Amino acid sequence: MSVLQKLSLATLTLLIAAVIALGIWKVAGTIPPSQWLDFVLNKDTNPLLFIILMAILPCIGAPISLFLVLSGIKFGLLWGLLLTLVCTAIHLILTYPLARALVFTHLAPFLQRYGREIPQIPAHRAVGMTVLFTALPGPPYALKNYLLVAGGVPFPVYLLVAWPIHVLMAIPFVGIGDFALRLNVPMLLLFLALLVGGSLLIRKFGGRWKRALDLINTSEPPEPR
Repeated sequence: MSVLQKLSLATLTLLIAAVIALGIWKVAGTIPPSQWLDFVLNKDTNPLLFIILMAILPCIGAPISLFLVLSGIKFGLLWGLLLTLVCTAIHLILTYPLARALVFTHLAPFLQRYGREIPQIPAHRAVGMTVLFTALPGPPYALKNYLLVAGGVPFPVYLLVAWPIHVLMAIPFVGIGDFALRLNVPMLLLFLALLVGGSLLIRKFGGRWKRALDLINTSEPPEPR
């Protein structure tokens, strides 16, 4: 089997898994939130089901913040963060070939028919743009990942830069879930402050970082020796 055939098979497998997960998500959406929450947090519910849903659904647009808070409630801060660390890596690894298949096999040729192209991030700006785009509030989690892939960010940069940023930004959500369940008001307020304060700091310094990247972009990358 050629490399292209293997890639096509892997992409097809991911698409099938995404369709199944989306079906589960749609069915879950018909259940009242209180019943869904009771089911997920019930001690008799197999935690593997929650882990599978958390590993797949955010890849197709489910809100990651919901799963982060629930992971804190169900597993506590430390185990919830460990689960987040693993699931975030899975999201990035799954999203990359899926996004490339969708964007460069279908979307790019469609746009080319009308004289349009998908904007590409220059190689010398890949790290900086990945940091900026991953950290800044705004686009949903899944959309951020897809847009980075569509912008041509290399896989090593995509994984090694976006992964730790996503995990760091998840810490307040997991902590809120853990300490809300335990009714630990001081720690709950601390993680709420981390969430709000972190968002404000990112918004404040994100503009400066963007302007610095724009200045870098005005100059050509150094010639290799």
